[in-house]
Amino acid sequence: MANNPTNNVPLKKKRPEDPLWLRYLLTILALGVVTLIIGIPVFHVFFRAFEKGPFVYLDNLFGNPNTRHSILLTLSIAPRVVFLSVIFGVAAAWAIARFRFPGRTILLTLMDLPLAVSPVVAGLVFVLMFGMQGWMGNWLSKNNMQILFGTPALVLATCFVTLPYVVRELIPVLEAYGEEEELAAVSLGANG
Repeated sequence: MANNPTNNVPLKKKRPEDPLWLRYLLTILALGVVTLIIGIPVFHVFFRAFEKGPFVYLDNLFGNPNTRHSILLTLSIAPRVVFLSVIFGVAAAWAIARFRFPGRTILLTLMDLPLAVSPVVAGLVFVLMFGMQGWMGNWLSKNNMQILFGTPALVLATCFVTLPYVVRELIPVLEAYGEEEELAAVSLGANG
């Protein structure tokens, strides 16, 4: 018994349980705060939204040309953004996962930048780059191109937001994939 190392270790004292009334009081208090902060405002929004009935939205959806234009614009931009995000996201993730090169950490930091930057600051950067007085403004106006306040700006801004998610999701997958399959393919004569 003297050689047993567990003899010298003090046993953990069991934490005394809170009284039942205190647990109920704290639970009710927490539910009250959540109801006050989240529940009542959400209920109020739904109450005000459906005050005139649900058919007001259908009327607005099919009767308002601005709403139709917004929906069609969204449906036309989304496939372009998906295509560009997949192309550039896979290329960037593959380069980051497969190669060690100078500036790799800077590239990773730049990929995370859209997640950290305020949308207002990102919009200001787009105006400073592509506006008439911006860095590329003279060149764009000479070539009769307009990026800002048009479909290209919407595509660029949406790609700016979505690209980090694609890259960050693909890097661990490509790193876990390994290079064994590629080495086997090269040893069998593949040259891609």
